[in-house]
Amino acid sequence: MNSQILETSESAKLLGVTIDTKLNFSEHIKDTYSPLSGRIYDMREPKRLGLNAEGLKLYITQQIYAQS
Repeated sequence: MNSQILETSESAKLLGVTIDTKLNFSEHIKDTYSPLSGRIYDMREPKRLGLNAEGLKLYITQQIYAQS
């Protein structure tokens, strides 16, 4: 393009989705799953603590505000 050298890349992000040169989404899945795995663990914590409905409501509210 106009005598400029373009850089090649193994992957690209388009509309928030990462795809690689073989049109695989494995990098996108890895990038998406990693942050979610911690949140999934957080969702199991109230059950482990044996919280009642009021405690569960307080725990979830705290988690929502902590993420903001």
